[in-house]
Amino acid sequence: MKPLIYCLLFILLPTVSMATIYTNQAMIDNLSAYDTVDETDIDSVLLTVMDNTPSIMTVYPTEGYYYFWFYHHGNLIRGNLLFSHDLVAKNEVSFAYYYDVEGEGGRQSETHHKIYSSADGLILTKIAPQKYQLHYKGINKTVGLNIPTSDYESISNEDFLGNMQDESGVKFAFVFNHKTKQFYYLLDQSQDYEYYYDVSPHVSVGARTGFVYFHDNTTVPSRKILVGIVQKNSYLNNFYDGPFDQLPDHNLGRTEFQDYIVLAYPSLAGKVDSHGHFLESDSTRVAIDNYVHYTDLSVFKYLEQCHEQSIECVQNFITLTEQP
Repeated sequence: MKPLIYCLLFILLPTVSMATIYTNQAMIDNLSAYDTVDETDIDSVLLTVMDNTPSIMTVYPTEGYYYFWFYHHGNLIRGNLLFSHDLVAKNEVSFAYYYDVEGEGGRQSETHHKIYSSADGLILTKIAPQKYQLHYKGINKTVGLNIPTSDYESISNEDFLGNMQDESGVKFAFVFNHKTKQFYYLLDQSQDYEYYYDVSPHVSVGARTGFVYFHDNTTVPSRKILVGIVQKNSYLNNFYDGPFDQLPDHNLGRTEFQDYIVLAYPSLAGKVDSHGHFLESDSTRVAIDNYVHYTDLSVFKYLEQCHEQSIECVQNFITLTEQP
C-alpha cells in the first residue's frame, strides 16, 4: 500500500506558480551578462535581443512597441522593437536602443536606430490577423499584436475610437466626447488588477501607476475617467507616463480621427494625417493627453464637486488645472 500512499500524497501537493520572482541577486548576476556585445553595432544588438527574448513575442502596447532592457558593462540599455501599423504593412520593423544614463527613466545617451526590412535580412511575414513570423539571421519568432477588448458601453454625444492598452498594462476605451470636444481614456474595469486608494469619495488613484480616475456616476453603467498622471513620469518617459503614446492604431484608420483632432485642436487643421501624425514630420504625433500632470494629489479634491454634474465640469477642471 505504500506506493499508493506516496502517489496520493504527490497528487495532493500544491502546484508551484511559474510567475517570475524578481530578485536583487538576479539583477547583480546580470550586470555583466552581455559585456561581449558591441553596443555600437546595431545589427549585433538586434541579434542579441532576438536570441534572448521568448519564441512567442506578445506586443501588448497598442501602438506596437515591444520594450526590452538589459545590462551592459553594468549600465542599463533600454530599447524597443516597433511593429506599428504602417511598418508591418511594408513588412518592416523599427529597432532602437540607448543607454539609460541615470537609472530607470533617466537621462538618455545617443539613440541607435534603424528600420529593418528584407534588404537587411529581416523577414516579417503575416500568418494571421495581428500575427506575424519574424526571421533574422537564423532566429525565428512568432509576433502577436494585441487588440484588447473592454467593457465599454456607448452613450449619447460620444464616439468610440478603439480599445487600447498602454505599456503599464492598463486597458482603456479611447473615446471622443462631442459636448466637450475632447478625448478621454476610460478604464476597463472588467480587466483591472490594480489596487486603488481614495483621494475623495469619487476620485481614486492606482497604487502602482499613480493614475488618477474620476468616478463618473452620471452614466449607466458608471465609468472611471482618467484625469491625472504623475508629472515626473511624463518627464521621465517611463511606463507610467500616461496612455497618450499607445493609441489604438489598429482602429483609428477606420474612424474620423483626423476630424476629431481638429475639433479638439482647431489650429491643427490641415496639419495632421488620419492617425494624428504631423504632415511636415511623420515621426512626430499629436499628444492626446487630456488629463492633469500632477505633483500633488490634493489638487483633485476640487474635482469632487463634479460628481453630480456633467462631463463639462470634469473638462473644466482638467483645463483650468493644466493651465500654467
